[in-house]
Amino acid sequence: MIRFSRVQLAFAAAGVVAIGLAASTPRALGSGDALQYVTNSTVQLPGIMKLFGGGKNMSSTSTTTISAQRTRHDDGKGNTVIIQCDLKRMVNIDDNSKTYSVVNFDDMMNEMSAALKAAQAKTGSPAPKINGSGNMTFSFDEKPDAQTQTIAGMTAHHAVDTLTMTSTGTGDCPNASFSMSMDVWFASSPIKMSCPMKMPSAAPSGHAANPCMQSMMVQASNVRGSQGRIPLKTVISMPMGPMTMTTTEEVTSVKTIPYDASFFDVPAGYTKIDALNPSTPH
Repeated sequence: MIRFSRVQLAFAAAGVVAIGLAASTPRALGSGDALQYVTNSTVQLPGIMKLFGGGKNMSSTSTTTISAQRTRHDDGKGNTVIIQCDLKRMVNIDDNSKTYSVVNFDDMMNEMSAALKAAQAKTGSPAPKINGSGNMTFSFDEKPDAQTQTIAGMTAHHAVDTLTMTSTGTGDCPNASFSMSMDVWFASSPIKMSCPMKMPSAAPSGHAANPCMQSMMVQASNVRGSQGRIPLKTVISMPMGPMTMTTTEEVTSVKTIPYDASFFDVPAGYTKIDALNPSTPH
């Protein structure tokens, strides 16, 4: 099976409409340029959860390099994900084992769709009868303000983003709401990279068969993401009952480098393995 956590990570990196201008001399990037930035991530665990981490918060450092057609994300632990939009594929590289795997966008979506269908079929028994009906709404709202600060030598502008999931129902279907807020500092980006893909759909017996999810809506307001920007610092607060888990990601350095096609491809001498069965070499 494809490791979906890395898939999501890779596309998050590709979707980050990345860092803007060289810190000291603002200028538009040319086709022969790439933009590279380093991000420090820290997860502040609440209460008893922190004890399982030895009393310490979790932290990591990653490097992302963006060009017009390709994006590379290095996690700092020997794992690299390269999105090659021009070839419509994703490459996973393991520097520790000197191996790599390749999966094209269509195959990846088909595999994710198959996994959703398999999960539905795995229940083995019919779903209990639900009396009532309901709907679900996902909403995204952004509230910018006039605050600025300097991050990695760049002027960052501020906004607070809120993602809310609301379910409304009758009978057995719940009425509930969950919100997650993101404190975002961002700058304009000269590189806009997009890899549009069709998201997988679940089997027909999915949410449509659930009377509590007769319809799903996605709403967005005051969103300026279409302008092309890079998040220089993001603080995500996620409620967990009476506690809150906070994740902070902050860019610590930005630089422009010459575009090198080999940097966005598989290193020479690495062994290809099957993306669906990593233990099988080609």
